[in-house]
Amino acid sequence: EKKEIKVPEIKLSNSPNQTNSDNLKTGNISFTFTQMKPVDLDQIRVGKAKKDGEKAIQDFEQAKKLFTEKKYDETINILRSLTEKFSSVAKYHSHLGLAMLEKGWGGYAQAEFKVALHFDPKDEIALKNYVSSGSKKEKKQKEEKIDLNSTQNLKSVIGKFKSMFNR
Repeated sequence: EKKEIKVPEIKLSNSPNQTNSDNLKTGNISFTFTQMKPVDLDQIRVGKAKKDGEKAIQDFEQAKKLFTEKKYDETINILRSLTEKFSSVAKYHSHLGLAMLEKGWGGYAQAEFKVALHFDPKDEIALKNYVSSGSKKEKKQKEEKIDLNSTQNLKSVIGKFKSMFNR
């Protein structure tokens, strides 16, 4: 047995202002087609960049607040995401380096300070905390000299004691 289904008549109109109340009463459907407006992709990009920049400023302020509260893990998480998204902003790297220093992650911190100085050679935090590999070598050499001097002094003292007791 076949059942017949009534399909409403569809009328198409080209005028956006044309409405047909008779069609609505009788169950007929009408569609209005309008021309799409052009999209300015540059304007969309600028708007998105502005929103991203505002969000970054808020996130950075939140990270600084968390740092003062000694919540270093949360600080590091926020600053890592900022450095991933805005890799050329030196202050994000230098503050990340500070948080890493507080966690005892000296090597990672030094890497962040170095990146910060790459993007801003005058970044005060990075300048204050970065230890270049050359100065690390110099520091080690100074420590070795101190050890050698103290060893030589110790040998000298031991030699004097030996000479006193050998008499």
